[in-house]
Amino acid sequence: MEEGNLESQPVLIIGGGRGGLAFIEWFVCEKLFHVAGIADRDPNAMAFNLAEKLNIPIFSDAEDAVNTCKPCTVFNLTHDESVSDMAASIVGASSVIGGLEAKLIWGMVTQLKEAHNEVKKLAHYDPVTNLPNRRLFFDRLEQSIACAKRYDQKLAVLFLDLDGFKRVNDTLGHLAGDRLLSEVAARILGVMREVDTVARFGGDEFTFFLNNVKNRENAALVADKILAGLSKPFTINGEICRIGGSIGISIFPDDHEDIEALTKQADTAMYEVKHSGKNSYRFFEKSMGSK
Repeated sequence: MEEGNLESQPVLIIGGGRGGLAFIEWFVCEKLFHVAGIADRDPNAMAFNLAEKLNIPIFSDAEDAVNTCKPCTVFNLTHDESVSDMAASIVGASSVIGGLEAKLIWGMVTQLKEAHNEVKKLAHYDPVTNLPNRRLFFDRLEQSIACAKRYDQKLAVLFLDLDGFKRVNDTLGHLAGDRLLSEVAARILGVMREVDTVARFGGDEFTFFLNNVKNRENAALVADKILAGLSKPFTINGEICRIGGSIGISIFPDDHEDIEALTKQADTAMYEVKHSGKNSYRFFEKSMGSK
C-alpha cells in the first residue's frame, strides 16, 4: 500500500456475517479507507442491512467480490485459509489480512466499538434507571419542539419530584433508594407512549415530555396515571415502601417556546404542589412567576 494512496484505499470484507458490522462502522468512520464491498455466503448476514443503507456493494461469492473490488485490501474473517489464498492470487499476499492477524484486528475493533457504545451510554443515560439523562432530555426536547413548530402542535413538559423518597433512602440505604428509583422509572414508562421521553434529572427528580398533546386534559390524564402508579406500595428488600409525587406541567407554545424556560416553568408549578399538600399536579400559571 503506497502512502500517497491511503485516502482512496478500498477495503473488501469477506465473512461479513461474523465481524462485518463492526468493521463496516470502523471503516466508514476512518477517512483513510472506504469499504468497496462486503461478501458472505449467508444472504441474511446482519451486516448486509447496514451495507445496503450505506450503498456498499454486497456479494455472495468471495472470488467474484475480490475480482470486482480489486485493487483492494481484503479482510478475510471466515477463518478459511483457502479464501485468503484465493484473494492473494488476485490482489497479492501483501494486500490480504486473514488468519490470526484478522482475528486480532477483529477483536480489537469489536472491543473499541463496545467501549465507544459504553462511553456514549454513560454520556446520555442515567446508570441507575437507564433513562435518558438531563443532556439527552434537552436534546430530544429541542428536536420535538422543532417538529411541533413545523406541524403546529402542542407539547407538554412535566416535572416530577418524589414525595417521601428521602425517608426511604435514609432508612433503607442508598442501594435500596436506587432500586426504588429504578422501579419508579418502570412505572412511569408503563403509562407513557413510545414517542414520548422520560428522563431522570437527578436525585429523585424526573422530567418527561408528551408530543402532540391536543389539550391540557391530555397532559392531566397522564399525570393522574403516574400519580396513581406511584401511590401503589413498593416492596424494596422485603420492606413495604410508600411514596407519592408532585408534578408540574408547562405547555408549548402556550407558556413558552424555549426548552429551558418550559422546564423551569414545569419545575415552578411542581414546587407549588409541594407547598400546597403534595401528591398532585398543577399547570404553570403566569402568576407563579418562574425561577
